[in-house]
Amino acid sequence: MEWLLGVNIETVHALEWASPTWKVFLGIALVALSLLGLWRGRRGMPKVGLEMLLWSIIGVVLVSMNAEPTLISEVGTPADGKTVVLVDASASMSVESNGNSRFDRAQDIVRRLQKDVTGDVEVWYFDGSLTQSVPSVVNLGHQTDLAQGLRSVYDRYLGQDLQGVILITDGIDRSVLEDSMGSLPVLPGPLSVIQMHEQSPIYDESIVKVDTGGFAFQRLNFEVTAHVRGTPNETLTVKLRKSNNVVNEKTVSLDSTGSGKATFMIRPLEVGRFAWDVEIPVDARDVVPSNNYFPVVIKVVRDEVRVLQVCGSPSYDQKFLRLFLKEDPSVDLISFFILRTHDDLSSNWSSDELSLIAFPYEKLFTEELETFDLVIFQNFNYQPFFTYQSEELLGNIAQYVRGGGGFVMIGGDRSFDLGEYGNTAIEDILPVNLGTLEQSSEEGFVPTLTESGKVHPLTQLSSTTEESQFAWTQLPSMDGYNRIASVKSDAATLLQHPTAKDDAGKPLSILSVREVEKGRVMALNVDSSWRWSYSEALEGEGNQAYLRFWKNALRWLIADPDDARAVIQPSRENALMGEELILTFRTRDTQYLPTSKQTLDVIVTEPNGEKQSHSVVTDQNGEGQIVMTPSQQGVYQVRAVNGDNVDVQTVFAVSARIAELEDIQPNIQLMKSLVEQVSQQDVESIWISEHEDVQPIIHNKAKRTVLKREPRPLALAPLWFIVLSPLLMAAVLVRRRNGGR
Repeated sequence: MEWLLGVNIETVHALEWASPTWKVFLGIALVALSLLGLWRGRRGMPKVGLEMLLWSIIGVVLVSMNAEPTLISEVGTPADGKTVVLVDASASMSVESNGNSRFDRAQDIVRRLQKDVTGDVEVWYFDGSLTQSVPSVVNLGHQTDLAQGLRSVYDRYLGQDLQGVILITDGIDRSVLEDSMGSLPVLPGPLSVIQMHEQSPIYDESIVKVDTGGFAFQRLNFEVTAHVRGTPNETLTVKLRKSNNVVNEKTVSLDSTGSGKATFMIRPLEVGRFAWDVEIPVDARDVVPSNNYFPVVIKVVRDEVRVLQVCGSPSYDQKFLRLFLKEDPSVDLISFFILRTHDDLSSNWSSDELSLIAFPYEKLFTEELETFDLVIFQNFNYQPFFTYQSEELLGNIAQYVRGGGGFVMIGGDRSFDLGEYGNTAIEDILPVNLGTLEQSSEEGFVPTLTESGKVHPLTQLSSTTEESQFAWTQLPSMDGYNRIASVKSDAATLLQHPTAKDDAGKPLSILSVREVEKGRVMALNVDSSWRWSYSEALEGEGNQAYLRFWKNALRWLIADPDDARAVIQPSRENALMGEELILTFRTRDTQYLPTSKQTLDVIVTEPNGEKQSHSVVTDQNGEGQIVMTPSQQGVYQVRAVNGDNVDVQTVFAVSARIAELEDIQPNIQLMKSLVEQVSQQDVESIWISEHEDVQPIIHNKAKRTVLKREPRPLALAPLWFIVLSPLLMAAVLVRRRNGGR
């Protein structure tokens, strides 16, 4: 076979085609045209099929020769073994001493080895994987895996005899090296560990981690625990800050290992995302000042919904709503409905002689107001109770709503205009305008859904829009209603009177809602919604219509920030510096339908105060995104606004926390244990301090086989002529017997 191909077949590694593609296609085209011409000239002749088959085979052989087949031979030649240098490229190698980092000093050692070691020196850098690209000190990896680095050397140089394996590291390992030493592969050469370490002790105080539990409950205490490390048996000052203001400070006594912790108690009053940060002083000797600061964002959620229900007098409507709220385990209800008026208090009756309960309105609407999520005025007239403080107390309620509270006014003979709320701070926040001359009607009616009411989450009585609309048509009639002058321009009417008009000539609003700055308000102009409990609208489901309506109302009125009409959702509330983070923006209209093609002007304020401007346009789902890679440690603030009065904010925290830098003391004992383990495998090994003038172990007699690739063209190999000769003779013979030339 060797004389046919012109090459030793045992050394053949691969077959390649050297001819360019265009040349191959040209050869195919010429052969095809020749065969076509031959077929036309010989068509109808006897044995033409055999003749065409022979010429086709000849054509295939010629095309194959034209493609220039080449056999690639690999011939092994002996060469000196390589020296492999493994350099630790993890973050702990960035620690500096006297102005030089461990990594810079390791690079000096590499250059010295490349100069002094005879033969081929291959340098690999590793954290979790190997690379030959030299990283910069500021871009070192976040994780050291010494065991994987050694296994990679074993796999990559399998079957070779290395002059030596030189490991340059500080010995800080974040993998399982200490537990897996017994399973390490036998290295293909002697191991020399060059330990990077400082000649004098290094100083580092750090916040190792901060425990928060991930989230907290509104109005309930939760703990923030900072784990710190510093000089053993000394004290460390730990500060808790919010919005750059110190809210608490503690002095921690460190134990004999230099560890300690400080626990802070926080009681959040609002729901949403809030940023705190823990800080310890930065000493001038501190080699890693970045780990003295730890920002964290905590999501505060509701444990219970705290509701204040104030009624002017007992009624079926009051009774049904109070029962609904009391039976809901997620609601903490404070209810007042049999109250002493100012006249009762100024009479000569003693408290023991009065069955009416005292109404602590001053405390409720001053000190305690912010502790409630929702305030309900149910057929309540304020004047007999508030007296001379009415302007202040009603103003407090309006301010409470603007700050994010929920408020409901329910109709009756002591509500809306009948309760003399016109021209007060309460009218300012209501969805309706008061001041109508005809203030009420006792005419019965069945309210009808508006277009907004058909899609608004508050009025969805069933799982589908169609079923919900049908349910509203089946509800019992109301006993009467409170009239209003008109609906405010920024409010939405969800239920209206089928025939009555307001003072503006529009259908009279029965149920309306409005968002007032951060808060939400609902106005229900009837006092007989309790009748919905006896509805057969949802067959077989009892009082489902009444319960569903008030559950929807409760959920909408005290909506969490993530359920608002405009939301910013970061992909992570606590991110690492340099990691990709996605900000998702979602917008909906007053009917809670997605708003597409809405342009949001976004300002991202970085920890150093610099502002980055972005523009986001929402898609058909009402969503848009910004992809960013935070480059600073600290709290980022994000704000999105547009011309439609959308103004929404959120925060997220970015930390430079790297496990590598939690403990930066070189692990000399671990590296000496590694050397001892390798020695037990009958492989020479040595531990060398970077400050010692000791040479690594190099086996100059180590050899390896280098495979040399040699191309062997086959276009003129004897095989082709041996194949072509009989084919040509057979084709000519058949042609002549058919009368051809």
